[in-house]
Amino acid sequence: MTVFALGARPLVLFQLVFALVLPAPVLSQDQPSSQPPRQLLRLQSQAQAGNVEAQLKLAQTFARDGINLDYAQAEYWYRKAANAGEPVAQNDLGVFYATGRGGQPDYQEAIKWYLRSAVSGYALAQNNVGYMYSTGHGVERDDAEAARWYKKSAAQGLAPAQVNLAALYSEGRGVPRSDYLAFEACRKAAEHGYAHGQEMLAFMYFRGRGVAQDMEQFARWMRSAAFQGRPSAENQMGVIYEQGYGVQTDMNQALAWYRRAAQHGFVDASRSLERLSAIAGNQPNNQK
Repeated sequence: MTVFALGARPLVLFQLVFALVLPAPVLSQDQPSSQPPRQLLRLQSQAQAGNVEAQLKLAQTFARDGINLDYAQAEYWYRKAANAGEPVAQNDLGVFYATGRGGQPDYQEAIKWYLRSAVSGYALAQNNVGYMYSTGHGVERDDAEAARWYKKSAAQGLAPAQVNLAALYSEGRGVPRSDYLAFEACRKAAEHGYAHGQEMLAFMYFRGRGVAQDMEQFARWMRSAAFQGRPSAENQMGVIYEQGYGVQTDMNQALAWYRRAAQHGFVDASRSLERLSAIAGNQPNNQK
């Protein structure tokens, strides 16, 4: 087998960087299945008769079903259900405008619908309002207002909001800086099985931020995130096994994780594979 003789550890920068989780706001979690023509016609009939639940399901079908994709129809039925006070429809209509489905983003229209949903207590919308205030999309940036909405959403157990709130506590944006509260928010998200929260919790254990430094916990939570297919966590697992952070050094495991991350498009993992291949190629009597 290949024998690696590693000298000084290569420079690896572990950065505890809390980024806002969502490059785009969050849709409702119910994913409609593809609707056969007969069922779609029945759903349309119910929606036209004023059935709000059918209007929402029809909108979601037109917005997300690759077979029946029709953004104009999706917007029409989302608006019907949203005007009837359906909070999921209001949130999803906000996402529709924020992401520019079928056109250019309209952040003012998006925040209007998020707020209507959020004030009714819908956790996804509350997180999305927080996101808009964090980024200044459709409203003037206001970290304190973002924190207020993230707290409402996080209190309902929404993991993305918990990590977004952790970001604010870590950086002292809109709230007093607190590593402990950042750690606690990440811990809750991680225990909900949220991969981004697991990765951030791992880094907090690595840095000793809000908790005593613990390399075994660092490896444990990074592994949990990596097993969910998060490329950055897969790459970090390669580093963990290469460097022996909280585990026994294992170059085969390191290579396996780097390959997995590289297959998912993580550039640093591809560079690590090239570096290790070069090291292996320079070893005398490479086989044995």
